[in-house]
Amino acid sequence: MFQRLCKFISLTIPAVILLSLSVYASTEKSTAYFVPEYNGFKSYERGVLENGHCIFHKNTRQYELQKMAKTTTNGFRRVNKRFLVAVGTRFTDKVGQYITIVLKNGTEIPCVVGDIKADEDTDKSNTFSENGCCSEFIVDIRRLNENVRDHGDVSDIRKSWDSPVSIIIVHDENVFS
Repeated sequence: MFQRLCKFISLTIPAVILLSLSVYASTEKSTAYFVPEYNGFKSYERGVLENGHCIFHKNTRQYELQKMAKTTTNGFRRVNKRFLVAVGTRFTDKVGQYITIVLKNGTEIPCVVGDIKADEDTDKSNTFSENGCCSEFIVDIRRLNENVRDHGDVSDIRKSWDSPVSIIIVHDENVFS
């Protein structure tokens, strides 16, 4: 997927220009947003609390996704084999949107937007939250890997995830459509 997108970019707009401007490239079914260099921190958001209750209000898409989600052995919530994440409105404001997080080392993480970061909780570009991350993985805190819980960074869960996010690809596909 990422290689096809890169091929598209190089045929239409020089990638150097895109990277230096931190803009995005678009295909018919996907839009790629380049993420400025940052510390690589990828945090977590509690979707399920210690008492087993969901944090989202029952009349929301976020809650609907939580009802559909399964929890991995490490505590990550997933729908359709994709990780649930919260992102800022720079990328999308649609809960249920399919996205792919591409790390600087080339690792691709398939995700579904499970929550939207409020604009007042992000920087001016609506990319990074106060803790400097652009992607918060939604978890069941009761099963969350202890190392991740202690350090707050999901990069600790897999060696291949220990790399900053470089691109977020927003697909023209949503769980709810």
